[in-house]
Order: sequence, then C-alpha cells, then structure tokens
Amino acid sequence: MSEAATQLLTLTAWPAAIMLIAGLYLIVRR
Repeated sequence: MSEAATQLLTLTAWPAAIMLIAGLYLIVRR
C-alpha cells in the first residue's frame, strides 16, 4: 500500500472511530 493511501485511510478512519467511541460513551452513560 502506498503512503498516500495509508494517509487517506487514516484521515477517514479517525473521525469514524471518534464518532463510534462517542456514540458508545453516550449509550453507556444513559
């Protein structure tokens, strides 16, 4: 995999991971 592809995957994966963690956090806090 090229460096650009890795950076693109990281850029798209971070917001998704943050949203997933935030969603789980809100569900657990209820």
